[in-house]
Amino acid sequence: MNLERIVSLNGSPEAVVAVGQTLEYRGQEQESVGYFLSGEISNPDIVKLESQKIEYLHPDRLNEGMTGADDAVRIFLFTALAPGTTFLTFTLDFRGDIESREVIKVTVVRQ
Repeated sequence: MNLERIVSLNGSPEAVVAVGQTLEYRGQEQESVGYFLSGEISNPDIVKLESQKIEYLHPDRLNEGMTGADDAVRIFLFTALAPGTTFLTFTLDFRGDIESREVIKVTVVRQ
């Protein structure tokens, strides 16, 4: 994973990256209220999900056990594996219904 050259996917319907580059997507979620964010890769031979983590916006409140204090940002990190095109789909569900869906076209080129 090339963390020195992270390409943000937020705010753009498409991205062109080189093999080996790291891509990042950030999205809001709050599980206690019913917001869940998921990601899907149309062709995992082109782009691979390396990891995902959650950064809580108010960790102090969460540690105190406050109800609804789990509002967070889910961070997806991907690696561009091979030349080609794939689509990354990020879906925000609210209590079982789709609240929003974002599709990003990713084209991977040789370095």
